[in-house]
Order: sequence, then structure tokens, then C-alpha cells
Amino acid sequence: MTVSYETSPFAPARLAGSDPATEAESYVAPTTMISSPFAEALASYDESQLEAETFEALRAEFEDEDFVPALQALADEVAARHLSGAGTWSESEQGMQLSAAEAEQWMEAVADRSDRLLTELEMHFGQRPVESLADGEIEAVVGLSALDGQEQFVGKLIGKVVKVAKGVGKVLGKVALGPLFGVLRKLVRPLLSRVLQRAIGKLPPDQRPIAEKLRGRFGGKSPDKAAQPDKPAEPAAPTPDSPTDDTAAPAAAAEPTAQTLAEDFDAQLAEILLTGHEGAANQLLARYEAEAAPTTAAGPYAALDAGRHRLTQQLIAADPSRPPTAELEEFIPVVMAAMKVIKLGVKVIGRPKVVGFIAKLLAKLIQGMVGEPAARTLSRHIASAGLRLLGLEAERSDPALGAEALVAATEDTVREVLSMSAESLDNELLLEAAVQEAFEAAAIRHFPAELLRPELTEASEGEEGERGIWIMFPRAARPHYRYKKYTVIRPVQITRSLARSVVLTNGETLEDRLLDAGSRGWPVTAETHYYELLPGAELGHLAAYEMPGQPYAEAAQQFEQVPRPLAHPAHPPRRTVVKLVVPGLALRPHSPFSVRLDLTGPRPRLRLHLHFGERAAHELADDLAKHRLAQVVGTVRRHVGGPVREALAERLLRKLGKHGITLAEGRSRALAADLGEAVVRAVASHLPRAAAALSTAAKDPAAGVTMSFAFDFADLAALRHGRAGSPEVSVHPGMHRD
Repeated sequence: MTVSYETSPFAPARLAGSDPATEAESYVAPTTMISSPFAEALASYDESQLEAETFEALRAEFEDEDFVPALQALADEVAARHLSGAGTWSESEQGMQLSAAEAEQWMEAVADRSDRLLTELEMHFGQRPVESLADGEIEAVVGLSALDGQEQFVGKLIGKVVKVAKGVGKVLGKVALGPLFGVLRKLVRPLLSRVLQRAIGKLPPDQRPIAEKLRGRFGGKSPDKAAQPDKPAEPAAPTPDSPTDDTAAPAAAAEPTAQTLAEDFDAQLAEILLTGHEGAANQLLARYEAEAAPTTAAGPYAALDAGRHRLTQQLIAADPSRPPTAELEEFIPVVMAAMKVIKLGVKVIGRPKVVGFIAKLLAKLIQGMVGEPAARTLSRHIASAGLRLLGLEAERSDPALGAEALVAATEDTVREVLSMSAESLDNELLLEAAVQEAFEAAAIRHFPAELLRPELTEASEGEEGERGIWIMFPRAARPHYRYKKYTVIRPVQITRSLARSVVLTNGETLEDRLLDAGSRGWPVTAETHYYELLPGAELGHLAAYEMPGQPYAEAAQQFEQVPRPLAHPAHPPRRTVVKLVVPGLALRPHSPFSVRLDLTGPRPRLRLHLHFGERAAHELADDLAKHRLAQVVGTVRRHVGGPVREALAERLLRKLGKHGITLAEGRSRALAADLGEAVVRAVASHLPRAAAALSTAAKDPAAGVTMSFAFDFADLAALRHGRAGSPEVSVHPGMHRD
């Protein structure tokens, strides 16, 4: 098969001119033996039937919606420290190693602080039974003052400890607090190790969620695929060495998200509590520690960094008269190793065959652009297009900038083509067309219009504003790129209707976020900054380089995936994030609701908490003071409207699926709609007699108000198929979660 140069997207005429780590001093806590009260608590259970129910009840009680963002903030903090630290060293590879050691030291300090506090609780409470614990007693013992990222995590950890203690008391009863806190202490360090390995891109090889494994052990069903979290995450993968036979590349399992890590932690704790004797419990703890032990392998992202750098240098040194097929055959397997999944089609027609065929096609497409003169020409045009990006002008004469754009376009093409089905990959004519189409699209994203054939840029001429390109960043950490940055910052006038239509995380709308930040007039003048996440990226990486001087974990919250019309119009939205900048306003995310499933009682109970921010709380207080009850009901009705109901449906699908409760297609949306309508009816029914409690909560110094609604269902079948009845209603100051 031949590919002529005429099919290349580039315009030919444009080329004519052209282990040192220092470990932190670690506090060693006294060894705690796991004692038998756990087995005693289960003495009355029929193990063949009730153990699985108890396991699910414990997991449900351990769920903590504050702990998940705490883990994510920790990962963002470590990722930012790791990558920014590497950028301060002149030798990139040594810099990454030294920076990893510094990140490990920082995380070790978090682990030591957590260890000390849990040891203090373990010693303080000793053999006291869990049912004797008073509200606020644990917090009083530790006396935290959350300041930096380390202390903030420890504060959330103590909240998790409180929730665990209460949950164990509800489900098991006869458990001593000291041994319970000892188990928690031993589980925290492996958890932090997994967060660290994820943040620095060095994950253990087995990434199958622990909670999923344990569900099988306790007789549960694995959740349906539809019940899994939808948030995309870049994967870990085995080493990228190419097999010599016709086997497929090993598929990379999904990288554990903060949600998955929290669920695994809960499942591990529940498994240990259900263990019948001390020896088995200690064996489980040892196994968890071994599974979370740091790996010495560099990891797929480090291999991809090295692969990009190697191909960049090879393309600069390449002879334009010879297609760089061998170089691409070396690079493509490295890209495949860092992909979340390798399609079945690679196995069907054989990995070497796929790699060789794609490499041959791509080599022909880029042949005219290789060599140092061509690379320098590319660099000049790219630097001119990206003058607004700090530091690009200094790379104007560096051929690596142009060659890196070729590498980025090649990498995008490989990912796009390998997402095809097995049948498509097995058809050479179809594969050739797909490579041509994917590379043209990638070239449009990475090269200025003057370097491309005119017909390729005609389609984008109708776009509003200046046309930009995507460039790999951060430049200071070269070659360890973790995201791409769009060279054009787009101004946008946000009308109220536009803001209302943009739904952010967890059902929050852009309108709510702008109003909570203090916006009082429409339209709002803003700027949109666009970024594409590369394999191994954490939002902390963007925080470190795009928002210097701000706390990493807090700054990471400024980047989110958004739908159109704010999403980039010419880029696949699944991997892009946006930073919205409004002069004079500090935009912060706010979760409009949380939901809990209680499986400890005779009937399943679903608790829905609606969280109103400080602005809405003041509006509620004002309406109540003036007896405008209809406005109060209207505020609640808008709060639990379409965006929140859609987010609630997704949350219910995941939460119920995690406990083996499968819902028929469309049932989660129907249940969310039923819950929303029941909430509005309950508020209307309880006013005005509940007005005093709502007014008091709204005036409380705690920020915001929470309205809680507890729905009881006859059994799991009723939850799966029934409709929501009338809930119990309660009002709390601040952001209440149980």
C-alpha cells in the first residue's frame, strides 16, 4: 500500500525556507493487636446469609462525601509538588527522581501526623465500647486546627473516624474503640501510599478496585457497568516493552480515582471487622500493605515522556528522503501502553501488524516535515501563533518545538485510530482512511493555518474569534508534559440564560456559582482558558503552572469539564477542561446536594440533603421574615430542578449499583424525579410550622443551610421499583452531612 505526499495535511511550499531521596523522620506507633470483640459482635449472625448484608451495611455507613474530595485534594497537592519540583532541576530525569523523593517526604509527614492522632485515640479510648461514644468527643480529644494541605486532610480523616465509629456502633455494636482505631491507623498508611503513587504516576500493577474483589468474596454481585462512575481517568499500565509475538498489548486497568480509593478503604475496613480472629485480621492488614507498596518501575507515563522526547530528537535528525517508519514503530507501543484500554482489534489482527501498518502510514504523512530545517520552520510558525504563552518566544529558533508538535499530532492519531472496533482495524482500506482523517484533524489542532493545505482550514474560518493551536505544557518541566494549552484566550459574555444552561459538577449551574461569588449584574464578562489533559495528568499539575502563588488543592478546583457553549468548539470535550476567569470574582465550587443510603435498619432509608449556600440562606431568611412562603417553596423547587435531578440520578445509579442494587433502564432518572417532587411537596406541607427552624438555621453563623429529607422504603425491591413516599424533614445550619 502506498500513501502519496499529496495526502499529507501540510503545504509543501512552506518548507522551502527552511536513590538520592532523603526520607522524612518517621514516627513509629506502638503495635496494636486485633482483638476478638469483632468476632463476638458477629456471633449471632448466620454467616451464610447475613455476612454479605453486614458487609454492605458497613460500607454504606462508612461512606463519607467529605473524605473523597480530601483524597483528591491530597493527590492534587502531591502532583503539583512533584511536577513543579522536577522543573527546578536542569537534568530532567534526575529532577523527576529527586522531586518524587520530596513528594514522598511530604506524604510521609501526612502519614506520620495521621498515625500520631489515631494512636492518641487508640490509647485514650482503649476498651471503651463504641456505643459509649458521645457526640463531639473524638474531635475534642484531637483538637485540630486545619491550616495547610496536610492538616486539612487530617481534619477530614478525623471526620471519617467519627463516621466509622458511629457506623460500627449501628451495625456491629460490641466493638472496643481502641482496637477499632488501631485498625484504622494501620489502613491509613497504605491508603496514602496509593494516593502518592497515583499522583506521581507510579502505580502498582494490579489496579482492579479492591471493593469489587471483596464484593465477590461476600457473595455480592459486581455492579453493572452503567453503575460505575462516569468520570474519566487516565490509566496505569504495564511496562511498554513491545511483545515479540502476535499477542495483544496488555490492557491497562482504569486508574483509581479518589472515589475508588475511598471505596476500597471502606471495603478493607469492613472485611477486617468481619474477620473472625486476630490472625486473619493481621494477615489482611499485611496483604493490604503489600498491595500498596511502592513500585520500582518507572511507570507508563514516564515511559511516554521518554518516548516523546526520543521521537522528537529522531525527527529532528531524520532524513526527509526516508520515511521515519522504524522510529514510529518504536513510539506507537509506548502510546498504547499508556492508554486506558487496548481495543480487542489489536489482538484480533496482532499487535506487530497493527503497529507496523499504522507506522508506515504515519511515516509517509510526516516525511516531508522531518529534519532540522523543516523542524525550525515549524517552530517559528508555532512560536508566532503562541506568543501570548509565556516562554514560547524563547523557543522560536529551537527545532524541538516544531518536532514536538509532530509528535503530539502523531500521538493523537494513534489514540483515535486504536479506539476503532476490531472489525474496522482488520480492514486495511478502512484503517488507511481512518489514519488519514485522524492525522488531518490532529494537524489542524497543532499547527497554524499557514502550514496546512487551505481546504483543511476553511471549515474553521467560520469560528468566532482568532484561531489558535494546542501546545504541550508545562514548558518548564520539559519533556514531562501533562497537559496541552490552547494559544487563544476566548472572551465571553455570559448572559443569565447562558449561565443557567451551563451545568457544572454535581448539578451546580454556572448561574449559582457566579451569584454565590458575588455577581449581581448580567451579562458577566469573562475569559475562558482551555486545556487538554494528557495521560497521567492531575488537575494539580495545572494548578502548579497555571495559577502560581495559590494553594495547589484550592487552585485545582478552578479547572473543570464544561458543556457547550463554553466547551471548546473544535476539540473533543471528553479530555478538555476550562478555567473561567471573571475579574474581581473568586469562583468556588459548591455541592448542591448529598445523598446517603442506610441499610442498617429494618427498612432501607435514603437521606437526601439539599445544601444552600450563604447567599441562598440569606434569601430564605429574608423571605421567611417577610412571610413570603411561596418564594421559599420556589427557591427549593429551583434548587432541586433539572440539573440537580440529573446529577442525583447518576449518583443513585452509582451508589445503589455499588451495593448490588441494579436499576432498570431509566429507573434512576424516574427515582430522582420522584424524590425531587416529594421534596417540594414536603417543604410546602411543612411551612409555615417549620419556618422558625429554617429561619434559625439561616441566621446561624455557620455558612449556609441544609434541608434534609429521609425516605423510607419497605425493602430493596421497593427501592428498586417503587415510588418515593413522604419524607421526614429536618433543617440544619451549615453544610450538614450524616
